Amino acid sequence: MRYWLYKCNVEGGPAGYWGDWSADVFRKKGPIQWGGDYSTQSAEVSKYLAGDVAVGDVVVAHQTNDKGVVGFCAVTKLTGKAGARKLYLQPIHRLAQPFRVHDNKVGTVLECSVAVNGPVMLRELYANEMKALVNLSGAPQRVLRGKPAASGWTPVAVA
Repeated sequence: MRYWLYKCNVEGGPAGYWGDWSADVFRKKGPIQWGGDYSTQSAEVSKYLAGDVAVGDVVVAHQTNDKGVVGFCAVTKLTGKAGARKLYLQPIHRLAQPFRVHDNKVGTVLECSVAVNGPVMLRELYANEMKALVNLSGAPQRVLRGKPAASGWTPVAVA
């Protein structure tokens, strides 16, 4: 299992990434098709989608325009050939309040994290970075295993 930080911006980002995690992903019951090669101009992201991202991996949902992590998803499916991949995600936990990682990373492994500090929409988090992110954000430890609550995922009403 690997961990990925996936950045979206409601208005779009420098490499073409866009979207609203809270409104478009965490309000859904089942897996949702969310991103892929079509949603980025980054060769680095396409490389990850072609051979590194796998079913069961955990995705950290970072909303860049809100400057925070809003929740966590598990990868349920990848479709298409390399260069035309689509990513399917199942929400597993939504934070009550966005976790402002840049305001809370000083003195932690996240301070030097290429995933956290870089502009690329999808980049791998090392296990120690993911553990720090889960602990600092107050997310449950089950997120590290890509698991929803025992009762399953319940879509979240968004104001």
